[in-house]
Amino acid sequence: MKIRAARPSDERAVRALCARIWEDDYIPGVFREWVRDRRGRLWVAIDEDRVAGVAKLTVMPSREAWLHALRVHPDHRRRGIAAALIEHRLARARRLGARVA
Repeated sequence: MKIRAARPSDERAVRALCARIWEDDYIPGVFREWVRDRRGRLWVAIDEDRVAGVAKLTVMPSREAWLHALRVHPDHRRRGIAAALIEHRLARARRLGARVA
């Protein structure tokens, strides 16, 4: 498994992942904005060459970090993907000087 910044080409896979979890998930509606968000992009976990999870971390000017939009595809659960996404994003928050997450 690897974690990388989401790309525009991941949109279809992220939409499919979200649809498997919630039929009215808000992430597809903000996907394009989040891919470009300089305060905290959307990140994807790739497992078996597929988008298996997503997470977003936004660092606020107050040095607070908000971890949100954590999703793991049901077929890829119980493999440590959520934990890896959380740790990856929190490590980034620490590097950016966040004091609270």
